Amino acid sequence: MRLIKNYINLTNGIEAISLYDLTDYSFIRIKSTYCEQKLWDKILIELDNDLLINLALGNICNIYDFSNGSSVPRSIWQGVPLIEFVLNLCWLGKETKPIVRGHNVKRYFDFCYKNLSKRTIKKLKYFKKFLYTDRLNINCITAQTINDGDYDYYGSCLLQEVLLND
Repeated sequence: MRLIKNYINLTNGIEAISLYDLTDYSFIRIKSTYCEQKLWDKILIELDNDLLINLALGNICNIYDFSNGSSVPRSIWQGVPLIEFVLNLCWLGKETKPIVRGHNVKRYFDFCYKNLSKRTIKKLKYFKKFLYTDRLNINCITAQTINDGDYDYYGSCLLQEVLLND
């Protein structure tokens, strides 16, 4: 039986907690700035262990994130496809055809994979020993926000959650 795990991508994803009435969730950080700067190794080395073990076990992992400019943040439209591509190759030996914004980016993602540090590959391969699936189960739930950069707002959202669950 597969579990459903909810992951809130910091910071804008915090809005999803109340919007979707989430009660069971964890926090992750796939940085859009790393995507902009093409720091793929950093994105992968910083991936949360809880997310990686749940993906390896075949659980359904929902990632929530909001964007200020469009309905899909860069962490989702660019970061998640790279993560899926790398994990499919590293764990399952599957060659996939990643499409980002309507473009086949397989050659570029192959290049990125071949240039990952030994440390990053070692971290990702660690979770392969727990592999209990033949496919990754990642769902992305996104929306647009008007609160981008308003850390007081996000702090109050989290405080409200703590008080409600106390």
